[in-house]
Parts: sequence; structure tokens; C-alpha cells
Amino acid sequence: QINSSNVTQLKVAWTIPIVGVKGLYGVFSSTPVFGPNGVAYLQDLGDNVYAVNTKTGKLMWKYKVPASDTNGEGPNGVTLVDGRVYGNTNTRAFALQASTGEQLWKTPALSDPSGPTLKAGQGINIAPQVVDGKIFMSTSGQQTGGVAYELDANSGKVLWSFHETKVPSERGAGGPLGTGGAWGTPVVENGTVYFGIANPYRSINDAIKHPTRLLYNDSTVALDENTGKLKWYMQGVPN
Repeated sequence: QINSSNVTQLKVAWTIPIVGVKGLYGVFSSTPVFGPNGVAYLQDLGDNVYAVNTKTGKLMWKYKVPASDTNGEGPNGVTLVDGRVYGNTNTRAFALQASTGEQLWKTPALSDPSGPTLKAGQGINIAPQVVDGKIFMSTSGQQTGGVAYELDANSGKVLWSFHETKVPSERGAGGPLGTGGAWGTPVVENGTVYFGIANPYRSINDAIKHPTRLLYNDSTVALDENTGKLKWYMQGVPN
């Protein structure tokens, strides 16, 4: 056990190189997940996934993401459920066999394409949540507004989607940086999915000149797990 008497004696046991990643925020910013077989699963900011033996540091396998699927910004981490690793690239969702890294499925694009200068929104930047054989995820700010999704965990099929900016005409309020979207993995409990929706990237002057509530930005939303229908929302700060 690590405690106050031995913490100063900790030393580096092993390292692995993370190369070829030139993200906006460095090369790595997520928390690894650990399997029952002594393997840790990591995702770098180029969206690549690594399976590493926790005792030796040996790389068991690596899932390399095509450059066309990522902008080097995120997402931040994978999820391990029932022998499968679920993750996102900046534009797509995927599932891997945890023991081998074999790709089981990958979705078509679920977000607007984005580049390293964020000219078309911010893509997907969160680790997925997997509950009851379903995957819950969201884009971040999009030029057409952020979108939450539920996918089938066995196939990646989209079961429902929810626009996180309610009024279609307001979905471009954030301009080229995008509007709304989620930056945190949702919570799922008792048939309800809870998302925290972020702000639109509009200026203070624009907000004063064109005041609006701009739902559901800056809000917590509760969605029905099975249908994606809104149960309730609480907006912290009107826009």
C-alpha cells in the first residue's frame, strides 16, 4: 500500500513512448482504465489507443487512428466494459476487442470535420459512457450545435440523437468555434441520462446585442435513456 511513510520511496517502474502526436494540448491528458488481466488502456490526444502490461510496461497492442479522424485535440480516454474497449476519435466512435485491439466496429462521422485550427467546431472530446448495452456520448461545440447520441454497443448503430441547442436558427450562435456541446462524460442512472452542456463561443458584446436564453447551452439536461427525449433542464447562466 502507498502511504505517508513510503510515498517518498516511489520510483519510475517503466515508461512508454508516445510519439507522432502534435495536439493543441500536448500528447496525453486522460486517465487510463485498468482491466482484470493486469492491462491498462490509454488514449493519447491523437486518439490512438494503447494496451500496456502494468507490471512490465510492455506494449500489448496499439490501435492507430487515421489522421483524417483526428485533430489532435482529444478525445480524453476510453471505457472498458465486458472485454471491449469503447472510444471516440474526434469524428467517430469505435469498439475494440480488449485482448487483441481488433476493431469490432467504427461509425461514420458523427461530428463536423475539424482541423487543428478549429475552423469547423470542436468534434468529440469526451470518453463514452456505456450502460445497459448502450453507449452515451456527445460532440463538443459544433457550427450546427452540439449533439448527444445513444449508440448500440454491439454494432455502433445510432439509436437516438439530441440537439443541445434547441432552436435551429440559434445553432450557429458560436460562429466558427461552435455552439454548445458537452465536455464531460454523462451520468446514466435509473433510465435517465444527464449531460452538462457547455457555453456558446459568442462574445459578451454579441450576447448583449442579441440576448437569448439559447437553450440548452450552459445547462444540465436530463434525457430519457430509451428515447432521448428531454425530461427536464436547468440553465445555470442565460446567454
